[in-house]
Amino acid sequence: MSLQFPVAKMLQPHVTDGRTISRTGRWWGAVLAINSPRDGKPYLGIYKWENVAGEWKKRQYFKINKAKHLDMLMESLNTFADTLTSNDEPKSTDAV
Repeated sequence: MSLQFPVAKMLQPHVTDGRTISRTGRWWGAVLAINSPRDGKPYLGIYKWENVAGEWKKRQYFKINKAKHLDMLMESLNTFADTLTSNDEPKSTDAV
């Protein structure tokens, strides 16, 4: 199964699933489930690509290959999630 994410050609057949987090303008972020081409072990990759002259270039990458690391990451993200929530709420246009 090859999904349409701009990963290296040798990695494309090993992508088993993926979800776009954000795609605006020239930036694209996604989480991909991948089976390692080397040993077949599954891992998650968090990617950020930039579109430069019509071609996607990988700019950032974070690999998670252990469940305990994923648990620690999720716990940490949930801890800090409240700091972002206030930024997502629509701003009132009413005068006080």
